[in-house]
Amino acid sequence: MNLRIFLASHLVLTIATLQAQNLLVDFNSTNQGGGPHPQAEYQSYDAAHEVPADFVTRSFQAFGTTIDITPAWPNTTDNRVQQMIDRGAGNDANWNNASGDVDLITDFLGIDTRTGNGGNGNWDGAAGGTPTYMTLTLGGLPAGTYGWTSFHHDTENVHTNFQVEISLDGGTIFTSLGQEFYMSDSSPGGSPDSATNGAGGTRTGPDASTLDSTATFQIDATGTNDVVLRFAPLSGALGNAVHNQLWGINGFILSALDDADGDGLADSFEQGIIAADPDDAIATLEDVLPGDDFDNDGSTNLEESENRTNPSDDDSDDDGLLDGEEVSAGNGSVTDPNNPDTDGDGLIDGVEVSTENGFTTDPNNPDTDGDGFDDENELLEGSDPTDPDDAPEVGLTILFLGNAAAPTSGADGAIMAFLQESYGAQNVTYMQSSVAQPGDELGFKALILSSTFGSGTARGKFQDSPVPILNWEEALTRNAGGEFAITDGRTKETATHFITINVEHPITAGFEPGQRVQMTTGASEFWWSTGLQAPGAISLASDDTNTTNGFLTIVEAGDELLTGQPAPGRRIMLGITDNTFNLFTDEAR
Repeated sequence: MNLRIFLASHLVLTIATLQAQNLLVDFNSTNQGGGPHPQAEYQSYDAAHEVPADFVTRSFQAFGTTIDITPAWPNTTDNRVQQMIDRGAGNDANWNNASGDVDLITDFLGIDTRTGNGGNGNWDGAAGGTPTYMTLTLGGLPAGTYGWTSFHHDTENVHTNFQVEISLDGGTIFTSLGQEFYMSDSSPGGSPDSATNGAGGTRTGPDASTLDSTATFQIDATGTNDVVLRFAPLSGALGNAVHNQLWGINGFILSALDDADGDGLADSFEQGIIAADPDDAIATLEDVLPGDDFDNDGSTNLEESENRTNPSDDDSDDDGLLDGEEVSAGNGSVTDPNNPDTDGDGLIDGVEVSTENGFTTDPNNPDTDGDGFDDENELLEGSDPTDPDDAPEVGLTILFLGNAAAPTSGADGAIMAFLQESYGAQNVTYMQSSVAQPGDELGFKALILSSTFGSGTARGKFQDSPVPILNWEEALTRNAGGEFAITDGRTKETATHFITINVEHPITAGFEPGQRVQMTTGASEFWWSTGLQAPGAISLASDDTNTTNGFLTIVEAGDELLTGQPAPGRRIMLGITDNTFNLFTDEAR
């Protein structure tokens, strides 16, 4: 036999064998929805919902060897974050199963980001909040180039944008693949509703592989190091409610990529360039050259493949900088071509390196001048982000007391993120209530008491403080004595709430008396006050269906408390419980 023919035949056979051994994994719940529901032709990773002992390393056969898959949630320890959900037949009926893949998308492995369930709360993809991560570690992959396809769909109502990062060195260094990934849903309704919040509504099939929520990218395995994928939902970005605060992956396909012309570019990568402009002269795999720069962004086709950027988009992350500029320090420093805000300070990379705002800041350093104020905060406050001697004037400073050593209980994480975003991270200090002592609040402009620690324990500590105090501990509304007993009654109601503004006041600035305000996006606990105990108490708002139910109750500094003494500082009572803030609307916040 001719040696060339033999080698060509051997290569074709080898590629065909590798493709036949592609890794297809379906994630299945063993304790929900009558599961597990394994998808035909897939290998199964089975685990029980929120059972940590089940989320272990499991081995699968592919590519002529054993591949290990390990899920983990690296920055939270609460088992309630560890999701393995299976939907019931009622939700599955909203999926067109003509392709026979409902068993793939009926269940998913994933994340609950809600602070009430141990997650880190809402995250906007940058400096607003803290991401809740899930990783998938792939161990034992032979060296080579692979195509990754993963499915992200809920036959119920979960839908959310998410970020994907990849590490090729076992998890030491991660590279962002972008934040434009999306998980879709197929049942009408939900909180929020994908049909009304800009998400484009439900996707109902019939083929999961054609959904816009199906993620695809390339993996270049070294053969020696584990490949680690890290996922982070942009929770709350489409609506501050449960169905935008969960995330999942139904399963994935990992396939060996062909390189028919042997130029170091995967055929699928080259096909994308061929299809980008049907009218150009690039028509075959051989026409796509590694050293060419198809989109004229300063990165060769080979560099785009290695950097996982889009070879037909000169600015893959839309930050105003060409991909080639970002990876070659053409803008003065190397930035991430797949992340519009490399340092997460709220300013996109292109704005930082330009003089658009009157200053050139470091896109790799959120605080260019090292004065403790993020670049974006300085620009918003009118100070120079490149001069450490020109810092913003300190505004409202807040001491926030919560239950745990860090803001992780109830809605504490979401509230902390909101306070930092609203008043500047440098102006908000968190302290564990059991550690805080009288006098710690002095020097701050406001003291906020969470209900997560049962803030009745703080009554004795701070009842004489001259600092204005806000608390939402319902137990204080009718507990014995003390300055905090400013209201009477504690009528509990769990529903979607609306209030009516009663009076004009600085706290309700921007709202007119008589204006109706939606407080929550879903059912949550409110404790209405049925009377005003303290002679100086004022109800700024009330239940819009029952005006005797007060909601936002205050006693101004100098006005009379229940004790008969004047309040040493403003006292504010909110009738909500630990997790109510997680469902607050923007107006309510």
